[in-house]
Amino acid sequence: MANKDYYDILGVGEKASVNEIKTAYRNLAKKYHPDANPGNKAAEEKFKGISEAYTVLSDPKKRAQYDQMRRLGAFDSAGGFDFNRAGNPFGGGGSSFFWQSGGGSGNIFEEIFGSGGFDSIFNTGFSPRQRHSPKGQDVEVTVQIPFDLAVNGGTHSFKLSGGTHFDSSKTFNLKIQPGTISGTRMRLQGQGGTAGRNGTAGDLMVTISVAPHPDFRMEGLDIHSDITINFVQAALGTAVKIQNVYNKTIELKIPPGTQPDRIFRLPGLGIASTSRIGDHYVHVKVSIPASLNDEQRDKLREFARSANLEI
Repeated sequence: MANKDYYDILGVGEKASVNEIKTAYRNLAKKYHPDANPGNKAAEEKFKGISEAYTVLSDPKKRAQYDQMRRLGAFDSAGGFDFNRAGNPFGGGGSSFFWQSGGGSGNIFEEIFGSGGFDSIFNTGFSPRQRHSPKGQDVEVTVQIPFDLAVNGGTHSFKLSGGTHFDSSKTFNLKIQPGTISGTRMRLQGQGGTAGRNGTAGDLMVTISVAPHPDFRMEGLDIHSDITINFVQAALGTAVKIQNVYNKTIELKIPPGTQPDRIFRLPGLGIASTSRIGDHYVHVKVSIPASLNDEQRDKLREFARSANLEI
């Protein structure tokens, strides 16, 4: 702690009262406690320093001895306090201060923050001790839901085979939002693997798979479907009626000369989620008659000759 002393570390004057010292330590502890700065070595070292300073300055006897040694110049060449040169009246062998995650240091936290320890600094229910509580295993499962449920939303109930993680009689409930697509992940907190006696259960991580539909294919919020027209309709043009995923009937105009596998896009007629609406894509299939009678073949040949088509 080069060029600093305990008063400097806490940011108080040499005549600071015990309450002023306690307030200074409380404020610094909020900022630098390792549980509030995980992995930050600089913060941990800072916290050790302010806690050591508080240990000394909050005790009238230790503070008096410390003040006397300051007057005698019992500091090392770097400006820190040399306990060994001063005989270390505070006990132990040197000035090391030990911090234990979640447990404070000695009884400092209980003394200044009460029996709640560091938790009482924030008064939010956070407790570093909870971070070390044993937790059950998070379990990954894939659950298939009906197509219509994925489109419209609702509740899906399911059971899992027990094994070592689940009671096979237990029913799980998923709240499905409208427009839920395959690959959506959901977390059921505390529904995973069981923990030890004092631990908490893990989480159940559910990946959604949407069941196929006989007429529709889902690609995100977009819907794809097929229609089949005959070759005369494709050549002359026509109008066909289709239904979207919400059973709404739509008239689709097929222009003359429509080729097989042409795709028509119907904007905003796909699946509606809470954030956007997809499109409906209609794929055209053209049906060719498998057999013709003599009269039909003659008329087709006549048509081919008039249109200069090879036959």
